Amino acid sequence: MLRLLTVGCLVLISPLAALAHEGHGKPGEGHTAQHYLLEPIHLPLAVLVAAIVVISALLLRRYFKRTRPVNSQAS
Repeated sequence: MLRLLTVGCLVLISPLAALAHEGHGKPGEGHTAQHYLLEPIHLPLAVLVAAIVVISALLLRRYFKRTRPVNSQAS
């Protein structure tokens, strides 16, 4: 299990080094929100993060709708 976790972490971290491009070495420019939103190389990562957030929100909403107790009204 530890080996699988280690390999998984390495696979997730390795693309970060491959995404190095001009703009990350300049002080004050490479780590701003504007840089990450406007550079085309960062677009797939931004789309992935947005998709994860939306899917998680939908799944949580569905989960809480299903687990909410039904109010019984006595007439």
